[in-house]
Amino acid sequence: MKLSKFVPHPTITDAEIAESNQPAVPITFSFGSDGNQFQINGESYQSGTISQTLILGTAQVWKLASDSGSHPHHIHVNPFQVTRIINDDGSVVTDPQYQDMVGTWRDTIMVTENVSIEIRTRYERYIGEYVLHCHILGHEDQGMMQAVKVVLPDGKGGAHGGAHQH
Repeated sequence: MKLSKFVPHPTITDAEIAESNQPAVPITFSFGSDGNQFQINGESYQSGTISQTLILGTAQVWKLASDSGSHPHHIHVNPFQVTRIINDDGSVVTDPQYQDMVGTWRDTIMVTENVSIEIRTRYERYIGEYVLHCHILGHEDQGMMQAVKVVLPDGKGGAHGGAHQH
């Protein structure tokens, strides 16, 4: 077996974000009004619904929060770089689980109540559909998930047509 050397992801700079000129993406995990609905941005997952359309070759800021409980945010395909973690009052988070996390690259991060997490991601190699979701299986299976689609800059780009997979 021939292995290749891992090449670290380059930092996503402020200039790259500005050049991409893409709006920040809010992601808020919540329970519905009856407590039995599992939602992202106030909506439970609907098969066939694309919640975010992203453009290949761009970079973007995402802002993660939770209105109810703790949820491990997980996104398929594109890793993200953690850039900021603060309490709702704007102070630096002292929770040890977040220690030394700013600047690191991840595909999953715990989002707790009263904490705001800012991440950056870039869309480089893949066009098509994939999902982001709470990585607690019971939450995901009951709707705490979104489908996203990466398209070419001209707005075209097909989905792979595959089913949701972990």
